[in-house]
Amino acid sequence: RSIFGDSVATMLASCIGGPPTTTYGENIGVLAITRVFSVFVIGGAAVIALGFGFIGKISALISSVPSAVMGGVSFLLF
Repeated sequence: RSIFGDSVATMLASCIGGPPTTTYGENIGVLAITRVFSVFVIGGAAVIALGFGFIGKISALISSVPSAVMGGVSFLLF
């Protein structure tokens, strides 16, 4: 249902000249995998992830993860 909703929203947005939209299905996948439903934990993870984006050494470390591993993680999330 998440993929269907995402595709319908993107089609409707493109019909009126808007940008593609998303339903953030990966967030639902993270909640299902971890079973952590606290808004504060999710917010804290978001702040840490934003920080990782601005720290070059951590960004390089994340970029060094093999694409096969990232593909497996993406498969679990989606």
